[in-house]
Amino acid sequence: IRQETADKERQRVFVIEQRGLRDTTDTPLLAAIPNSLIGRRESILIDLRERIRDGVVTDPERALERVLELSSELERRRAGHAATDISTVYGGLSPVPFTFLAGLLLDDESSIAVFDWDRDALAWRQLDGFDDGDSFSISGVDSIPAGSTEVAMAVSISYGVDIKSVRKMLPNAPLVELQLLPRTNNGHWSENKQRRLASEFLNSVIQLADIGVKVIHLFIAAPNSLVFRFGRTYDKRNLPRVLVYQYQKGSEIEHPWSVDMPVQVLHNPHVIYSQNRS
Repeated sequence: IRQETADKERQRVFVIEQRGLRDTTDTPLLAAIPNSLIGRRESILIDLRERIRDGVVTDPERALERVLELSSELERRRAGHAATDISTVYGGLSPVPFTFLAGLLLDDESSIAVFDWDRDALAWRQLDGFDDGDSFSISGVDSIPAGSTEVAMAVSISYGVDIKSVRKMLPNAPLVELQLLPRTNNGHWSENKQRRLASEFLNSVIQLADIGVKVIHLFIAAPNSLVFRFGRTYDKRNLPRVLVYQYQKGSEIEHPWSVDMPVQVLHNPHVIYSQNRS
């Protein structure tokens, strides 16, 4: 018992919760962490709710600034602790660009226990489900015209990406589609399945890089945990520049803005509005 107490005092469990699309104040991720993770729990809350109203992000730039604080905040918490004494947990309900960015910022973390929000149980849940063996249906990679430097990529998992809106905004960009069929909100609870889908996503991006694509316009309709995993998978040192778009159904421009991600050397992330892309 004395040793267990000493271990708990020395070890830390950093619990990163990205809060935005739903108020989880009464069900914080911190309270869902199992006893099997030994150590003192420390909450790192990335709260974007002040920048979101009725599901609409009202101030993308300020929200982006808050997400970008994650790296420095985690580094500050880790100071003075051995790597072997630290565990990291992530969960969130956040707009797609900010979720992908969080994954990108945490790509060097060796191991992260990922949780997602179970909409049926109204509770946080670990990725403890059955692997049904489903994989992406991938189209468009082999038909990209020679010399293309910009490509639109649509990843449809829980819902179908609004392809009509994508075509309207990027009429001249070749389109690559990754679709998981049949679509469901509950087909993402397997850790093994998520790893497979992330690998298929990464391999598709590598194929695009190999044929000379320099910019990927990325549209994702997927559960938060998978978007986060795609961000962690993306090699920010070697893969093309990527803009990840926000979807706003019913607005005049249904993908009104994107985040130009911090990939490649000295590239700073920033918000790009769709009527002003550059």
